[in-house]
Amino acid sequence: METSTEANGWWNPRGSGDWRLRGCTVTSAFLRDGSPASASDPVRAAAVADSAGTAPAKLVDLDSE
Repeated sequence: METSTEANGWWNPRGSGDWRLRGCTVTSAFLRDGSPASASDPVRAAAVADSAGTAPAKLVDLDSE
C-alpha cells in the first residue's frame, strides 16, 4: 500500500515524465520480412530527433500496479 512513509510509488512524486531524444542515431534496421537492412541502407545513417520547439514526449504508466 502506498503511503507518505512507504516508498512504493513515491520514488519520484514530482517527476514530469518528460523526455527528449538527443544525440541518437539509427544503429540497426530490419526490413518487412524481418531480414536486417544492409549496411549501405540510408536509414542506417539517419538521426533520430525531436523538436526543441514543441512539447516534449511523455512516458505514462497506464498500469501502475
